[in-house]
Amino acid sequence: MHRDSGQGGDRVPRLRDESVYQRMYAESLRDPDVFWARMARELRWIEPWDAVLDSSDPGRSRWFVGGELNAAHVCLDQHVELLEGGRRALAFRGDDGEQRTLTYTELHVEVVRLANALTKLGVAAGERVGVHLPQAPEWVIALLACARIGAVHVVLDPRAAAAQLCERLLDSGARTVITVDGGFDSGRPYDVKAVLETALLATPSVRDVIVVRRTERHVPWVNGRDRWFHELVAEVADTDTPRAFPAEQPLAITYGDGGPSDPRGLVHATAGFLLAGYLSTQYHLDLGEGDLLAWHGGACGAAALAYGVYGALASGATVQLRETGPDGTRGSTWLAELASSRPSVAWIPRRSLAHGFDDAENDGGQNVGGGKRDAPWRVLAVEGGPCAPAERDRVREHFGHFVWVDGWGSDATGTFVLAPLSGLDAFRAGSPLRPFFGIDPRVVDDRGREVANGVVGHLVLARPWPGFAVSEWGDPRGFVAAHWSRHGGGHFSTGVRAHRDADGELWIDGPERS
Repeated sequence: MHRDSGQGGDRVPRLRDESVYQRMYAESLRDPDVFWARMARELRWIEPWDAVLDSSDPGRSRWFVGGELNAAHVCLDQHVELLEGGRRALAFRGDDGEQRTLTYTELHVEVVRLANALTKLGVAAGERVGVHLPQAPEWVIALLACARIGAVHVVLDPRAAAAQLCERLLDSGARTVITVDGGFDSGRPYDVKAVLETALLATPSVRDVIVVRRTERHVPWVNGRDRWFHELVAEVADTDTPRAFPAEQPLAITYGDGGPSDPRGLVHATAGFLLAGYLSTQYHLDLGEGDLLAWHGGACGAAALAYGVYGALASGATVQLRETGPDGTRGSTWLAELASSRPSVAWIPRRSLAHGFDDAENDGGQNVGGGKRDAPWRVLAVEGGPCAPAERDRVREHFGHFVWVDGWGSDATGTFVLAPLSGLDAFRAGSPLRPFFGIDPRVVDDRGREVANGVVGHLVLARPWPGFAVSEWGDPRGFVAAHWSRHGGGHFSTGVRAHRDADGELWIDGPERS
C-alpha cells in the first residue's frame, strides 16, 4: 500500500472510518475463515493454503494449513522484485558514532550470504540458532537468514548474564550461536562474546559460534568452533532460490520473565506470527511503505520481531536501529535524535519514556522537542503496559498533537491485541480502547463465567488468533495448561486482571496474583 514517507499531512491512514472498522471487526468474529483469508493474501505465498484454520485440537489451532511461504522472501524479495530495492531498509546509529544504512537490495544480499553460510555449516531447517546480538544490521540479517533456511532463531539478550544464556541455550538445544565481540555503551566498549564464552562452558552442544567484529577487542576463541562473521559470508554466493516452508514451521523462540502472562521459551509459527506482525504494524502503528520506524524497544521478545523486523520490512518501511536503547542514554540525547530524524513512528518502552523526560528536564528541556503541535513523530507507540494520565499529560506538555498507541499485548499474543488504531482513536490514558480483528476479550471469574461491569476478573480471549504462540518449547501441553485450560478452559488466559467500566469499556488492572 503506497503512502508518502515521513509525517506529511497528505498521508492517508490505512483505516480512518469507524464504520469500516466495525464492519471488519464483526466479520472477523462472524466469518473468520473469509476474513483471515483476505488478510493473508496481502502476504506473498509460495503455495496457497488448503484450510484457513483447524481448531480441532483445543489450545493448538493450526493456521493456513497446507500453505507454504518464506518469511525472508516476504520481507525482502518482493521489494527487490518490484524495483523498490533502492529504498532504505535499515538505518543504524552505533553508540561509538558509527552510522550505516542498507537498502532492501543490500540487505537481501547480506541475508542470502549468511543463509548460504549457515547451510554450508550444516544448519538445517528446524534447527535452533541463538541470535546473541545488539540492535545492529547484523541482528536483522541473522534473523532473516535463519528464516530463509527454515532454522528457528532463538533471541538472546546481548546484555544477559552467563547463567541465563546457559539456561536458554540448553533449553532450546541451539547448536549454533551468532554473537559479537562486544558493543558500545556511552562510547565505551563492553564484552559480549566473553560473557557468552562463560555460558558455553556448560553448553557443550553448541558446535559453531559466528562472531561479528564490532569493537575489535581481544575475545576468547576456540579454534574449529569459532568463526568470524565477515570471513564466513565472504566464502559463499550471494544468490539463492528461497525455499518454501509450511505455514506452521516454527519461526522463533522468545523468552520472557517466566511469569504467568509471559512464559519462557515460547514458539511462534511462521505464517500466523508474520501475518499478525504485518497487520498490527499497519493498523496499530500506521506504518507503510517508505515510512521510518525508530525502534527503541530492544532486541528481544516477540514485539521486537513482530514490529522491528517482520512487520516493518513486510510493509516496506525503513527501520532505524540504535545500538544503545534509551535506558542507556540521557533522555535529552535520544529525544534530540528523534527530533532530528523525525520518524513516522517511534517505539519506546514506557520506563524509558519516563526516564528520558526526567533527564531532558534536568538538562533544561532545551532538547526535548519543537514545542506544541510539533512532535518529532507522527505516532508514538509505548510498550510496557498502559500509561497513567499524568504520564500522558507530561509528554503532551512538550509535544502537541500526535497519535499515541498505548495498548496491551505479550510475548504469548505476539503483538498488541488491545490497543488504539492509529487512524481512528484519540488517546485515553490507561485503556486499551479496542480489540484488534479476531480478538474477543472477556472478563471472567475463576470458573470462566463473565462478570458484571465494574467487577475485576481474569482477562481471557475467547477465540483463536494468528499471532498466538503455538507452544512452549519442549512442553507443548504445558503451554495449553498455562493458557488454555485455566479459568474454565476453552479460551486464552492472558495472565492479567481487568474490568469493564459502566460504559462497557475494558481497562487493565495489572497482572494476576500468583
